[in-house]
Amino acid sequence: MTEYLVSPNLGLSTSVNARMNTLLGYPNPATKTDQYAEPQEHASDSGTYLLIIKGVWSPLLNRQATISDIKGELSPAELSAIKSGATLEAEGAFPAPTP
Repeated sequence: MTEYLVSPNLGLSTSVNARMNTLLGYPNPATKTDQYAEPQEHASDSGTYLLIIKGVWSPLLNRQATISDIKGELSPAELSAIKSGATLEAEGAFPAPTP
C-alpha cells in the first residue's frame, strides 16, 4: 500500500523530500533518476501538498522503501501526517484522470 506525507505547505514537503533523497540514494546516475519524489498539490485542498513516502524504489537499499526505513528521519508531527493512498483518494486528493 502506498502512503503519503500530507504537508501544510510546499516548503515542508520539499524539505522532507530533500531528506528522503539523501537517505534513499538519490540522485542516482545508474537509473538516471534525479530525485526520490516530487511533491504534488492536493487536488481538493489548495496549499496542501502530498509526498509519497512508501512505495518508492530505493537504489541505496535495492528495494522499495518502507516506513521503518525512514522513520528516524521524520519528526513525530510528520509521522502523524502520513495517510494511505486509499484514504487520500477518498478525500479527493488526486486529480480525476482525463480521458
